Amino acid sequence: MPHIILKSFPLTEEERTKVTEALSQTLQQSLGKSEASISVAIEEVPKENWQEQVYNTEIAPHMDTLTKKPGYSY
Repeated sequence: MPHIILKSFPLTEEERTKVTEALSQTLQQSLGKSEASISVAIEEVPKENWQEQVYNTEIAPHMDTLTKKPGYSY
């Protein structure tokens, strides 16, 4: 039962739909999961709050366990 939480700068409704569909399809294909078993949440973070709310608390302290590291730093 995969559940994805995507943190992102604010998105349009079209972007939210597209990324949700793409993530769901990827999990279905790569993990062999049914669409019904997948859930996706999108938490929008304003750009000016990204460093404090996301990078400093969820990215930088866990850099050694990230499976995909960002190409930026603060």
